Amino acid sequence: MSKPRMVRLDQIEIDGGTQPRADIDTDVVSDYQAAIESGAEMPAAVVFCDSAEYWLAAGFHRYFAYKRAGRDQMLCEVREGTREDAVWYAVSTNQTHGLRRSNADKEKAVRMALKHPRGAEATDTVIAEHVGVSDKTVAKYRAELESTSEIPKSTKRTGRDGRTIDTANIGAPAEPELESTSEIPKSEDEGPLCEGEGEGEDEGYPDNPPADPFGVPWSDSALVDIHEAVAIKQDAAELARIAREWAKLADVTYLVTKFELAALKRHLNTAKQLLESATPYAMCECSGAGCDRCQQAGWLTQSQYEAAEEPAANADGVPDELNTPEFHKAWKEWKKHRAEIKKKITPRTRMKQLKLLAGFGVERAIRSIDLSITSGWTGLFDPDEKAAGAKKPGKGQRHEDDASVQDGYF
Repeated sequence: MSKPRMVRLDQIEIDGGTQPRADIDTDVVSDYQAAIESGAEMPAAVVFCDSAEYWLAAGFHRYFAYKRAGRDQMLCEVREGTREDAVWYAVSTNQTHGLRRSNADKEKAVRMALKHPRGAEATDTVIAEHVGVSDKTVAKYRAELESTSEIPKSTKRTGRDGRTIDTANIGAPAEPELESTSEIPKSEDEGPLCEGEGEGEDEGYPDNPPADPFGVPWSDSALVDIHEAVAIKQDAAELARIAREWAKLADVTYLVTKFELAALKRHLNTAKQLLESATPYAMCECSGAGCDRCQQAGWLTQSQYEAAEEPAANADGVPDELNTPEFHKAWKEWKKHRAEIKKKITPRTRMKQLKLLAGFGVERAIRSIDLSITSGWTGLFDPDEKAAGAKKPGKGQRHEDDASVQDGYF
């Protein structure tokens, strides 16, 4: 990373499609202008230089503030790269600092990412993590852009590990084996080497599954995991075929001992159990964002789903005055909202927020949660004060979240 330096404003390109905001907030520009004129030191903007142009990737409000203040240059962190590099960087900005992104800002950033060469075949999860939204949001705008032919339809997806798979092949029947490798029939008295062998072999592997058993669409990351599980299942079936061949040989040759067959059976049963424990069964309530319940996978195995189907009563320690079905439903939605915006509720935050809401009473607490979710906020506030025109806590003020709101610039 190069040391920030001053760059002339007339050298900076701002019309290259690198602006991730839907609009420039003139009030913010005025605030920054006043800060500049008073001598405040503004954080460096980020530009990408391709030897011909300086493409602005972060710092549009500051750019216009410097212009208004009559300055002809601004402090910039200059990175080597093209316009495309600037666009990809730009859509990842302002997730945790600066002017809070509006829903329109997030939509524009997602659409820019989907149209970008790096996002063309990236999974919804990869784009969601880069932009700072949920994978369902990415899937929504991907479908819209594909329906209007703004981006080509593609079944190829590249995950965070760099591997590319074709989701059209998920659940597709395997190619028939050559005669030379066909399964050797079992004799009448030959028992299975693997528990459950030959029974329910296709259980948990529906053909080309668009959604889980409850109608919730699979995320791209879940489809990748299903694809891997199907591949492992096919390998396990081949191992079982080889094991049966060995079992037949054991009757006529010294090559395979009973001890070796017993060890092989144990290994096959262990592999079967591991496969079952690693196969997606249903999407988690975190909508793929990752949480403690799904161990950050975004989906649940069947055993995880069944174990969590009846959660412990009041596991979050909801105060007695809020312990109603209506509040628990609202609190569940609040936790889901925080997971989607990558602001997981810590135990300390949960305790403080529940204490605050208890002072509101059930009805007002539910309205507080609904207001914050609708507004895209990370904290909770008195809905009656909001209705009366009270301002949301600003820079440096406390609210019921993990920490105070910090100063930030865009």
